Amino acid sequence: MDTLDSSSSRYRTGFHSPPVDAADEPRDAEIQATLAEAEALVLGEQFRPALRLIVKAINMCPCEPASEGKERHPKDKSCHIDQCMLAVNSGDPYALFEVAKSPCTCGYRWPSCTHQHHAAALDALANCLDRDAQYVAAFAAALAIIRLDPASAMGYCRGARIIRYLLKSASPPGDSAKGRAVAIIFNQFTDASSPLFLRAVLKRFVRGGMCIIDRHRRNPKDTYNVRGSIPIPFDTTSLPANEFPQAVLRRMAYHLDCDDARMDPVKEFPMEIIGLVFSHLDITDLGLTLGPAMLCVVVPRSRLWSPRFLPPFPTSLQGLEILSANDNVARSVLFTTASPATAINATALIDGDLMDLNLPQLEVFRCLSSILKPRHLEHILKPSVSAGKLQALELRAAFNHLTPPNGGDQPGGFVPARDLDFLTCSSLHTLGLHDFNFFENPSGRWVATNEFQAEPFVEWLDCFPSLHTLGVYPGDWEAVGLLIPRLIARPGIKAIHQQYLRGLSWDEAQKLARKHGVELSHSPAHMPAGWRVFEDFDDDTST
Repeated sequence: MDTLDSSSSRYRTGFHSPPVDAADEPRDAEIQATLAEAEALVLGEQFRPALRLIVKAINMCPCEPASEGKERHPKDKSCHIDQCMLAVNSGDPYALFEVAKSPCTCGYRWPSCTHQHHAAALDALANCLDRDAQYVAAFAAALAIIRLDPASAMGYCRGARIIRYLLKSASPPGDSAKGRAVAIIFNQFTDASSPLFLRAVLKRFVRGGMCIIDRHRRNPKDTYNVRGSIPIPFDTTSLPANEFPQAVLRRMAYHLDCDDARMDPVKEFPMEIIGLVFSHLDITDLGLTLGPAMLCVVVPRSRLWSPRFLPPFPTSLQGLEILSANDNVARSVLFTTASPATAINATALIDGDLMDLNLPQLEVFRCLSSILKPRHLEHILKPSVSAGKLQALELRAAFNHLTPPNGGDQPGGFVPARDLDFLTCSSLHTLGLHDFNFFENPSGRWVATNEFQAEPFVEWLDCFPSLHTLGVYPGDWEAVGLLIPRLIARPGIKAIHQQYLRGLSWDEAQKLARKHGVELSHSPAHMPAGWRVFEDFDDDTST
């Protein structure tokens, strides 16, 4: 994204050039080159020659050939501004659309064109006029973009940032150019002297644009269907429902530091303006844009969950952490294709195929749901194990739903060292297991709390020579108090996360941990979230 220096951030255009149609390629390439040349002149504050180039680019559009001598709006565009701003303040969010499709009050019929290079040229015109302190003319150009194509976010964004800049810079309105511009733009409003009123008008301008784009965008089939928390390394479950999808997508883009997805001209914009841009994006293209920037996906522990669109996981993904024990959450993340239109039937997900995952760079994998069988884990983790990348693993093995050996159909006790032998590697240094009890119970009777067997888990640890951090979450079995001290004394162990020990047993375990140089932590529900918390201890091999 081409931008000005940081001191001029409000002038960023923020819009990429649209795809070029093969038939129009020479002309579109010429328009792009002309606008690029004009932008360089604007950067050098050579506004007059820049304006000539921008007007030349506008005239290149086939809807507006320069040779035909089309009628132009008079230089005084106060009628144009008044008509649009009255529609904004009418209380009807769609009133501006009707105005955009209607002639000006002076009788002039504004051009209508969906060619994005035409809108981009008008946006460049507004930017140039704005930089030259011709604020009224700049705002009139922004409104002309809306009249040109009301379904495009470009005009609303440009107009909103001009208004916002003027409101921030012209207080109180006086004889300055900014103050005069505010007086002209808000000429029809009796309360124009009130900053709160003017900001309310800006809000109506932005929200009206959002409603218009949502109703009239050229791809009405695109829907977001985003609810609940989003699988990004922060929890959005606290957001009210009316903040979706724009707030979620905005936070996704900013968290991923993805300029292509953000498509916003000024980072300091209020959230509504960013939502305007996202409302106009094709949702599939957005996912493909966001996907490659992801390094880690964290699905938080959330009580509410519903199917959602996820960007395809890139091969560069380093962390995948599903911290919810809800099986439907894991199905939504791992058993759903990238496109909602081709999602697997939810009723067939338990035994269905996983997504086509290829994650050779995966360093951390955590899934606290018990739906994954060994064959699923092998599909997900074998590439990273083979590449020597897997460093941290946390799983749930519900003892009362014994996993068939090697994912087969015959029942049998779950033995990690045997059933998960494909995980054996020297790179893994952090391992956690939940809900395990290897007590043999052939009768199928209820298992008492004192009937606990952990030997297969202890034997499994031998498969990982670099292991130094454990997450021990077998459940509330009485003998867990004996297992943890045994693990503390195990050679090579330097940290243990658990939630079972209390009172005297905790105090005694802490003394033993200090004796062996082990960090014993009370970590409820699971090991600390976030793949960067897993730090590899330096191996001390000098003794």
